[in-house]
Amino acid sequence: DWDKMWDVWGGISQEIKDAYGGSDPRKPGGSNLVYMYKELKNEEDRQRFPQILNEVYESAPEGANQEQLVDLVYAKIEALNEGKVTND
Repeated sequence: DWDKMWDVWGGISQEIKDAYGGSDPRKPGGSNLVYMYKELKNEEDRQRFPQILNEVYESAPEGANQEQLVDLVYAKIEALNEGKVTND
């Protein structure tokens, strides 16, 4: 599972990583992406994780901060896990 996650990580741009808190676990918010990824139940959704992050980032209200972006991703993950939305 860990190896699969790191394979997906290569598809996440630095801009997106920074918007969601970076990817350095020593910095505040640096583990946000890991926690969000681990919440996805479906392997197909996990493989699409970079696209999910991009979709939320691009559709977020202008000026959304890191906390708001993370909340939007968790809402999308919850909907995906419950089958309320399909893979776009």
